[in-house]
Amino acid sequence: MPRHRQLYMVLRDQITTGALAAEQALPSEQALGEHYEVSRITVRRALQDLSDGGFVERRHGVGTFVAEAPSRLTQRASLTIMGALRQTQPRRLSRSLS
Repeated sequence: MPRHRQLYMVLRDQITTGALAAEQALPSEQALGEHYEVSRITVRRALQDLSDGGFVERRHGVGTFVAEAPSRLTQRASLTIMGALRQTQPRRLSRSLS
């Protein structure tokens, strides 16, 4: 699985479990890259995916913040890492993970 997708899932799980609260600022791209030992472009791709999914809001020149829209987050809260892996696997493999 691509590293940006792994980072996306880690951050998404932190948001959906409440470890990162609504309106809370995420660390800078540089800080996230250093913490997770990934490149800045990897962090940017993960944050863009989170933004596209409604989990975070990116504010130019200010930073990235956990989104305030709990309805979208609640709908996805049950999506665990294994659930996400099942969705990304080819159909025949996903049956073996169930």
